[in-house]
Amino acid sequence: MWNKSTMRRLSKNKYLLFSLIFGGVNALAIFLIFGLQVDSDTPGYITTLWHFLGRETGELLPYRILRPLGIIFALPFTSIFSGLGALIFENVLFYLGSLYLIFKISQKILKKEKLGFYSVIFFTTAYPLLRFGLAGMVDMGAWFFYLLSVYLTLLFLEEPKNYLVYLNGLVCGMGVLVKENGGVGILFFLAILLVSGKFRKKEIVDYALKFLPLFLVPILINQLITYHYFHYTYFHWYLQNAKSYLKQSYTFFNLAKNFFVTFGLNWIFVLIGIWRIYNERDKETIKIFLSLAIPSFSFFLWPSITARLIYIAGPFLALLAARGLDSKKYRFYFLFLLLPLAIFLNFILVELSYEF
Repeated sequence: MWNKSTMRRLSKNKYLLFSLIFGGVNALAIFLIFGLQVDSDTPGYITTLWHFLGRETGELLPYRILRPLGIIFALPFTSIFSGLGALIFENVLFYLGSLYLIFKISQKILKKEKLGFYSVIFFTTAYPLLRFGLAGMVDMGAWFFYLLSVYLTLLFLEEPKNYLVYLNGLVCGMGVLVKENGGVGILFFLAILLVSGKFRKKEIVDYALKFLPLFLVPILINQLITYHYFHYTYFHWYLQNAKSYLKQSYTFFNLAKNFFVTFGLNWIFVLIGIWRIYNERDKETIKIFLSLAIPSFSFFLWPSITARLIYIAGPFLALLAARGLDSKKYRFYFLFLLLPLAIFLNFILVELSYEF
């Protein structure tokens, strides 16, 4: 039975409820329109999954062992689903977790639950998430670990506790073992230490030294295992990819195309959000956004630039866009005309990506 207490809780958390409902509808639309999505990397993930289960005798790809966690997380679901189904089901869980985290992160930074809901809309309907987030890949898990690290850093900023530092370091280290960009939360944590103005030099060094061991140990152990069995490391992977993609990736046309595809028409809301945050002159919020910008541009560390990689900036862009959408004067035009058009375009872009 619905009682007054239940109704009060629902009313208090209505925007989180709206976010969960929207996220569910969005996921359903992805599956109904595009089916079970795959990419050129999917067969390699599935082959590695079967190797871990002892069902595959072919060649084991060493660069998949550099990032085994995304595949390991799918192992329990192979008793219910196929290899592709297990990867996709894992990503559905990470998708729901990411949806919750982006809402909570927005709530802490932008101070309005409504803007948390808007952030969820922007984050979950961007082209990279529509195309790769729920596909047979590991990107969704990497984005989840990054978001979890950002959230832990914000909790630490509110109330510095050592356990949050240790946990955050471990989360970032595990994020790297899902996919490299899953660990760039370390950049946000270090940026907050340096930019926030809340920590003395001694504290900055102390917290950084507590963070780094738990970040590095999982990565180093896995590197040693991979090198022992395959004589292969991240250095080999980077050189191989740089040789294949660097020249063709860092061109004006490729950068312009991928930047646009990453956020489509919603770049309009991002620009409005930047202007509004700048004019509000809230120093604490500006410092957080500046800190968040640092890991958001970490895709330039990779030899290949694609919308899929640029989307590590997704949380940063979604929060800025949410602030840009929050307009009383133009609410009807933004919320009921421009935003639906932007979402429709993102779905069209996914459809076109299967043609070209």
